[in-house]
Amino acid sequence: MQNEDQLAFAICHELAHQYMDHVNKQLFQNAEIATNKARNDSIERILKEEYKTSTKLTNLLIPGLTKRMKYSREKELESEESNNITAYGLGTIGFVRKGYTKNDKVGYELAAYDNTLNELWSFGSDPKSKLLEFSDVMSASEKYVALSVIRKQSMLTKKFDSFFILLDAVTGKKIMEVPMRDKMNSEFSLINLVMDDEKNEVLLLGEYYKPGDEVLKDQSQGVYVQRLDLNGSELAFAKYSWSNEIAKLRKESLTEEKAENDKGKKLLYIHKIVVTATGGIYAVGEEYRKTVSAMGTAATVLSRGKEGVSALQITIGGMVVIQINNKLELVAYKLVEKKKNRILLPSGLGYASAQIITAYVKQMGDFDYQFTSIDRDKSSYTVIYSDLNRKTEGSNEKADVLIGSIAIKGSAMDVKRTPINSDAKRVGYHPAKSGYIMVTEYYPKNKNVELHLEKI
Repeated sequence: MQNEDQLAFAICHELAHQYMDHVNKQLFQNAEIATNKARNDSIERILKEEYKTSTKLTNLLIPGLTKRMKYSREKELESEESNNITAYGLGTIGFVRKGYTKNDKVGYELAAYDNTLNELWSFGSDPKSKLLEFSDVMSASEKYVALSVIRKQSMLTKKFDSFFILLDAVTGKKIMEVPMRDKMNSEFSLINLVMDDEKNEVLLLGEYYKPGDEVLKDQSQGVYVQRLDLNGSELAFAKYSWSNEIAKLRKESLTEEKAENDKGKKLLYIHKIVVTATGGIYAVGEEYRKTVSAMGTAATVLSRGKEGVSALQITIGGMVVIQINNKLELVAYKLVEKKKNRILLPSGLGYASAQIITAYVKQMGDFDYQFTSIDRDKSSYTVIYSDLNRKTEGSNEKADVLIGSIAIKGSAMDVKRTPINSDAKRVGYHPAKSGYIMVTEYYPKNKNVELHLEKI
């Protein structure tokens, strides 16, 4: 955050969530989905079939996941008292508003305004388009607005084309549109990006797939980094395979004891990328893997698959900081241990792709990553994550809320865990001045929110 106005907006936004009772409404919606007899009967029938089980389950579950993600987005928008729109700051220029338009199907629209609410420009999908088109604003500044755009034939299809689009923030004119696939028909997912306003370059980061594989169906092969100029020309590109480069560095980061007990294939979800003043890159993420849940298995067996829960779960492991030098060489994979977080999946979702599962986990707020603070000179960074609010071993009492921080300066990394003594129903964490975080505590009985700074 750059000023007090932005801080006030963030606080009011979170207070609106509490005032409109979004948490309880989400819980009721999840319960209705989990206990839907027709849905559960369909899942049970598909699991007994011999062919195309995974495809049929995905086709059945994607609409429900999309509906839940849409509900989450709508509640975000509702808390800003705007209908199907959201806004992003453009520095001294003003702001850009994103909304949805009704084409023959569904489209998107962006409109920029100055600080006196005069419209500066607009940009969006073709009103005559026969495709569903969705956009996410990945980055916005006084110079550029960066979009991730998806185009698909229908809501149920798993096939789609994705693009990176860059706009001039002053005029709204499209600077480039780059398809997220290569000449070998390998698809890329765009997880995060960084605009370098000084060099007029953009850095893209995501996952890559085998030629012919689909993002919503198949397992990615690893992580890629791509640097583009403003003509959309590729300046540099690098891939890091899960089974080769990443696995090797990860193994080197483990102690001998940890390596012996390290079982199961680990995947990585990237939350944030940071470009240093010298052109190096830090990617911050969390490890996760799909595991069998004893509780889910028991519930499935006892109810004959009608409990609305899966026998599978996602186990979220440690925080990860990946270091890449300015030549795009992978130089370090630093694993920070934390308590495991296990997320029981809804019935059938365990058979979906990693992209769908992690989208579900992120939308439900079950990752432990909170945010990354960056100093103005880009010389030091602090990653904040929760670790965690559960019962202590051998005790019936709840542990204190623990906040983990990873302070990065140069090649040095300092890890701390700070207890947050709180009996609040919900605790939130937000960026604050250097060396501190802002903690919000919600007490539903009195509908009261308290805020204070905590030194880390």
